[in-house]
Amino acid sequence: MGLTRRKDSFYVEFRVIDNGKILTLAQKGCGQLKRWKVRSGNRTVAKQHEAMIQTELMKGLVISDQARPVMFKEWGETYLALEEVKRLRSYKERNHAVTLQLIPFFGSKAITEITAEDVEA
Repeated sequence: MGLTRRKDSFYVEFRVIDNGKILTLAQKGCGQLKRWKVRSGNRTVAKQHEAMIQTELMKGLVISDQARPVMFKEWGETYLALEEVKRLRSYKERNHAVTLQLIPFFGSKAITEITAEDVEA
């Protein structure tokens, strides 16, 4: 926990609790370790950045990476771009189904908003 030096820059590490919306500072031994790159070789600037991040964590101002909803269109495009999927013999059919059928129907919805009734329709 705290400030560490790597060959390219300083990094700030804190144990945090992620509730899916915001990150908060965790007690010793609890939570997961989260690391921020300071992008400075100056130790004084890195210390100031560390204090700023710690303050924001204590105030609950740091937004979780999970807070942004993933839209179906974004997920579909990411899925079709995967090398493992591109190598499948059924890639052409999958590409056709996702781009011409699923994305037009579900594209504007967040993945978490899709219900069984939507799939049935």
